[in-house]
Amino acid sequence: EMPLDLVLKQAITLRIHVRELGSGNDVPGAAVTLRPKPIYNTPPRRYIADARGIVEVQGLMPGAWEVLPANVMHLTAEWTLLELADQRGVFEHTLSLDPGLAIAGRVEDAEGQSIRAAISLSGRPSREGARQINRRVDTDASGYFRITGLDPGRYTVMAFIDGTRRRATSASLTGGETDVVLVLK
Repeated sequence: EMPLDLVLKQAITLRIHVRELGSGNDVPGAAVTLRPKPIYNTPPRRYIADARGIVEVQGLMPGAWEVLPANVMHLTAEWTLLELADQRGVFEHTLSLDPGLAIAGRVEDAEGQSIRAAISLSGRPSREGARQINRRVDTDASGYFRITGLDPGRYTVMAFIDGTRRRATSASLTGGETDVVLVLK
């Protein structure tokens, strides 16, 4: 066994920045799974990215570690092998997630003026074994929203103002991005 002070001197902090492939946008809430390689009898550990898309893990020992980023909003990525050198300090790494398909849209009143609203999306992707998806986002000041990381399938998009459902529409995703406009009367 190594003396405790030697172990602490070797401990490494791993800082992982999770970004969306293509746009480079941060992915807050991304799940990141970390495991040593070889695996030994250590179960993988799961971490959640903060609002900036960052996961920081302290106290790792030098050696090979595998990282798997995944998010219910993104398609699952492949395991990435990281070699943490025998050094103290912070090891930085960026992981990219495929954004998948998207539904984007705008909420407006009968006169075409933008309205801020809460958007709820629900549906089941068409791929076998897929689970029900439920997402919530807020529109920006111009009434626009975008939900990424979706698989092909049929979804219901609903607009809420002050907690009351005001409008709903269905959208089918087969590829790329599908646009919807929710007109509140």
